[in-house]
Amino acid sequence: MAELAWGLRKLRAEAGSPTYREMARRSGAGASSLSQAAAGERLVSLPTLLAYVRACGGDEREWEDRWHRAQTAGQPDSDGDDNVVAPYRGLARYEPADKELFFGRDYLIADVVEMVGRRRFSALIGASGAGKSSLLRAGAIPALRDASAPGPRLAAVRVLTPGERPAQTHADRLADMPDSDGDVLVVVDQFEEIFTLCHDPVERDRFVGLLLGALDEGSRLRVVIAVRADFYGRCAEHPALAAALQDANLLVGPMGAAELREAVVRPAAAAGLIVEKSLTARIIGETVQEPGGLPLMSHALLETWRRRRGRALTEAMYEAAGGIHGAVATTAEDLYQQLTPQQRETARQILLRLVTPGDGTHDTRRPVARAELETGSPDTAAVLEHLARARLLTVDDGTVDLAHEALISAWPRLRAWIDNDREQLRLHRSLSEAAAAWAGLDQDPGALLRGSRLDSAAEAFRPGDRGSPAMSAAGDPGAPEPVRLTPLEHRFLTASIALREKEVRTRHRTVRRMRFLTAGLAVLLVPAVLAAVAAVRQRTTADRARARAVAAQQTALSRQLAAQSTSLAATDPDLSALLAVQAYRTQPTREAQTAVYDAAADPLRLQLNGNKPVTGVAFSPDGRTLCWSEQSTAVRCADTMAGTVHALPATTAANKEPSRRAGTGTGSSPNVTGLVFLNDRTLLITDELGGTHTTDIITGRAQQLVPAGATPKFVAISADGRTQTLVNQPDWQTGRPIGDPAITVRDARNGHTRSVVRPPNLPTDAMAVDGDQLHIGSVMLAISTDGQLIATATGGTGHDQSTSLIRVWDTATGGLQATLRPDTAPTTAAFSPTGHELATGEGDHLRIWNLLARTSTSVSDSGLSPTAMAFTPDGSALAAAGDNGAVSLVNMDTHRNQVL
Repeated sequence: MAELAWGLRKLRAEAGSPTYREMARRSGAGASSLSQAAAGERLVSLPTLLAYVRACGGDEREWEDRWHRAQTAGQPDSDGDDNVVAPYRGLARYEPADKELFFGRDYLIADVVEMVGRRRFSALIGASGAGKSSLLRAGAIPALRDASAPGPRLAAVRVLTPGERPAQTHADRLADMPDSDGDVLVVVDQFEEIFTLCHDPVERDRFVGLLLGALDEGSRLRVVIAVRADFYGRCAEHPALAAALQDANLLVGPMGAAELREAVVRPAAAAGLIVEKSLTARIIGETVQEPGGLPLMSHALLETWRRRRGRALTEAMYEAAGGIHGAVATTAEDLYQQLTPQQRETARQILLRLVTPGDGTHDTRRPVARAELETGSPDTAAVLEHLARARLLTVDDGTVDLAHEALISAWPRLRAWIDNDREQLRLHRSLSEAAAAWAGLDQDPGALLRGSRLDSAAEAFRPGDRGSPAMSAAGDPGAPEPVRLTPLEHRFLTASIALREKEVRTRHRTVRRMRFLTAGLAVLLVPAVLAAVAAVRQRTTADRARARAVAAQQTALSRQLAAQSTSLAATDPDLSALLAVQAYRTQPTREAQTAVYDAAADPLRLQLNGNKPVTGVAFSPDGRTLCWSEQSTAVRCADTMAGTVHALPATTAANKEPSRRAGTGTGSSPNVTGLVFLNDRTLLITDELGGTHTTDIITGRAQQLVPAGATPKFVAISADGRTQTLVNQPDWQTGRPIGDPAITVRDARNGHTRSVVRPPNLPTDAMAVDGDQLHIGSVMLAISTDGQLIATATGGTGHDQSTSLIRVWDTATGGLQATLRPDTAPTTAAFSPTGHELATGEGDHLRIWNLLARTSTSVSDSGLSPTAMAFTPDGSALAAAGDNGAVSLVNMDTHRNQVL
């Protein structure tokens, strides 16, 4: 069977290597069937073989005889029960034609079909060796093609891998829609190649844009990508791609024991074989402990099958194959030892070209064109055939690839080659890409290597030594020879070096000519230079006089503006500050400096919205946007750089469902009690009923997370949007909590309770909400950015002001962390981003507590009674909002007010 497949590949090469699509057009057979015929994985049917031969111009009668001989040689053994077709695929992935041998992924197949039907763009994510490719090809694609099964109606299914030029290579397959009804499903396997093989950002962005065209209205395209988990974070480099994948991805985890049992036993049963129970248990135990071990398991089973005797696969055969950890290495090492010394070096050269060394990630395989492996060695074709027959490589449609990335880590010899030559491999990949680009530009000299890149390549590969004996880069005669260059790479590097030498010679000639010209012109230029010097001196004197006059005018204007700033300081502080800044910019005179200091010392407040009390304040992570809420459902946002303000739509308030308040008889909307930015655009809003809700501050689009409870609850929320605090439900007839007064800490994303905090002396009188703080009578509550700490305070109404206490609690355990003694009962509070500082509003001034040192600093700010506070994202300043609708920004280093 292998000889027959090798002969077919040779026949195709002799016919000029036509593509399988062209061969299908010539013969009328399917392109995939013709491709599988040359793969040698199973005996091809006679009609398909004759179609292959006919497309390549071969002798059909001769090949029919060869087929019958191969069929006879592949008959079952004396037991009469073995099937010549292997029930396991080894390192090779499962294809749609292998669906009858693909077991253990029923639940995931159903999930993929459901996801593809629900989303026009989706992703399959998993570690290397998790079986993503086989799941899509042998599981999901046959299920989606089944017209009787639920799912989208498909007119065609196209499978592709990105490669080095994904947009250029696959643009037609993403744009050409068939005439029949139904969608076209495009499966992009090994999506990480857009990062490992494609190094052109423009090409990469164009390919991603073509895929995201599936989201356009009226599109008939559906796209599902398979991406390795360690490259999933790279998808965030493309905002549109990251947005499309937020809720349209499926994680492929390791198989469980029951699934592994199906993958081991059922393919053997389909082939009429049985697997020894002890062998099944051992394979399951070893594979469960091996991350990404599915290809290793499949290869170990394939090698066990090859050692079978009769119908049983036994543990002894498995051990002879090397087991899950040694089967791949055993197969590869046995093949390597069978090669001649020259063939071994050729094999090393081939395998290293099929690997892309990782840069902060795992090493990955690199499919290459067959032509790239032709580096002048006479053994290339024979070595490729040996590697392909051992299923270590796949050769398909002119492309050569590793059978699986597991080979990189499972074969110690290949691992050592890569580690020893890692830097040279990186240099070679860069050289190969540059040579390909040079060829694509018709050998434009502008695309040749220059500078340090050329120096490194010339030193590593020495194109002038192609005829010398094998020698490492260090000159050791016994070491393996460096990477062999292809003819294209050699021409490219040679041309780059020749251009550099030509440019050096040109520069030397230019320098000599310039020296002669300089000497000749020196005599002629002396009189002109003397005249020019005199003219320059005269002009310099005039310029200095003009500059002194201008400086005097600017000084006078600066002093005049400073005087006007001083006169307006009491009546119009804003205009006074602007005049002071303009005075300083005009000329930094002493009067201008004084005016600026005076303006900075005057408290500056930003009037947010009339005189209504502010209930919540929040800064965006980039510090550019400040949002606040009134004592209602209104939310407004200001651009702190542009000075513009806009209101969010009323429908995006935290919860617009009316609630019945005892004694009112009418419905009313619950107040906004907390604002938190989840990112620069997404604002999390919480209301007094416990509901949470996100809104995009640019588009106004809203999404409810946790609905409000049927009975009102008062809530504060952490700045990371993950933790809420609430007080037990009150009895609205009496205004008192039901049960023991307590503060509950819950997960804002699902409403699950984390802990319960029971501060002493928690009042049971009327409750009120104020921004990110919660007040029950005279109780103040604040929560840290990460939700790990909450601060409560008691005192005020019904209590002695001198006994007011601030207590800091651990939300995970409900334990007390610190006790602080303020001058008066605080009305509001806020934690710094680090959680090391706590700001409290006490009457008409602020206090900054250092929770580590247990010290505090008072910040006077007369005229402001704080109702809500928020730190800037970097903790450098504190925004304090008052009940008059104004906000003051306090510098945390100087404790002075500053301009937003």
